Amino acid sequence: MKYLFIFLLVAAVACSKSESSPEDVNPDVNLQDAVEFQISYMEPVSNVIQNYISSISINGNLLESQYDYSNYILPTYSTLPSWAYNSNLTPKYTSKAGDINLKFIRSGQTVYDKTFNLKAGFYSIIVYDLEKLPLIIPQKSPFEASTWNFTDFKKGVDSVFAGMFVNLLYDGGGVPFSGKAKLQYRPYGAEKWSDASSIISFGQYSPFYVMHFDDNGYLVTPSDDDGVYSMYQRIDFRLVDEDGKVLKRVMNRWPSDFTDYYQCRIGRAYLFFASGNLDGNNGNARFCIWQLYKPNTSGF
Repeated sequence: MKYLFIFLLVAAVACSKSESSPEDVNPDVNLQDAVEFQISYMEPVSNVIQNYISSISINGNLLESQYDYSNYILPTYSTLPSWAYNSNLTPKYTSKAGDINLKFIRSGQTVYDKTFNLKAGFYSIIVYDLEKLPLIIPQKSPFEASTWNFTDFKKGVDSVFAGMFVNLLYDGGGVPFSGKAKLQYRPYGAEKWSDASSIISFGQYSPFYVMHFDDNGYLVTPSDDDGVYSMYQRIDFRLVDEDGKVLKRVMNRWPSDFTDYYQCRIGRAYLFFASGNLDGNNGNARFCIWQLYKPNTSGF
């Protein structure tokens, strides 16, 4: 069995984690004519091991866990590949441009088998329904950091990150969210909420919004510091509807505000998935946050 060429290698991240090891490089892939992509699994099902994806096939090339303790590669509400093996370059799979056949195998059974055509470029491929083609989002590669106001990486308005909101919410029972939603954010402790997306329907995504850290907030430098790009701050997020009211979701059988937080870092670009069922049944609604890009000394 031959294996897919992996630009960086694999572990599932976002809301859940698993691990995989490096594979051989396919020397036939010309990067100038290639498609590069990440794969997210956002089906609205319970986050239990029975729903995890054991292996993935891309154009007949098999990708599976290499660890004895793990018999799955892609948990629910997760994204592949991860940053685990190289934190300085955007992790992605690479294949020849053209028809891409994607299969998900769960416990020996093929549960997803779709073919779609991609031109050369970088994409987010999001499987949200095993009966439908994936949502495909073209991304920039390398990311155009020059479009952001990176003039001073100190605490203040020039310390920024960016996010793209993807609406994959369901009302419940396989019924897509009937309304529209918008992502808002505020640094922890701040009073004012600011928009982090346009208002969008199910299956849509916003452009990237640049978000600012709090002038007076505390930017933390972690122990694994690799410079200013490691500095982070807690950012709170929420979803609001067309009327500006905070969206409700059922958690532990009780309605609650659709809010969460994340430790966002300077200069990073994130995908903010809202997925799952608002009624709390068979996969409750949640945020899943995936780091798409990070800067380094040689650019994105």
